[in-house]
Amino acid sequence: MLELIVAFIRTPAASLQPVHAILIGAVLATIGWLYSARRARMLSKKQHTMTLMITSNFNDGFLNDRKIISPFLLKTLKMPENFITIEEIEIQTALRRVLNHYEFVCAGIRNGDIDEELFKLSERGTITMVYSNMEEYILRLRNKRDRQLIYEHLEWLYNRWNREKIGCWQGVLEKVRARPFYKNNPKKYLK
Repeated sequence: MLELIVAFIRTPAASLQPVHAILIGAVLATIGWLYSARRARMLSKKQHTMTLMITSNFNDGFLNDRKIISPFLLKTLKMPENFITIEEIEIQTALRRVLNHYEFVCAGIRNGDIDEELFKLSERGTITMVYSNMEEYILRLRNKRDRQLIYEHLEWLYNRWNREKIGCWQGVLEKVRARPFYKNNPKKYLK
């Protein structure tokens, strides 16, 4: 195909075969269609990400849940071991709603449905603080339920942003794929 394009450029217009002209036109039309379709998907992903961030930042329930757990995130209060009292159960419910929200967002990033760079610019500090300060709680929950994949996407994104170095080729391939590579390595039991 490449030889055909080079031959087209070097050949005078009068000696161009009609079949070659049709073939080159079809190739260029296909390339244009692929580019515009990819661009539309990228813009749709960015719009979806912006909508998600705006709605969560103006959702009264989510903001209230974050307010309830903020003393535990800032380490001014210690997270209860067992949630027994009504107040502790309220804290646990708020914590699970916030963790589930961020788990959903991280799963969307991991599957390529949410724009990682846009979300990283806005929420990196929050994701890092939530996971690093709630890691012990998450590991206890995994042990208690004997399910090691609880909040695995949150852990994956935390590790990706804070521990892993993304190589040049991996970055290029992820841009082409329009989604990150999927490594499954959740932490095991709390020691």
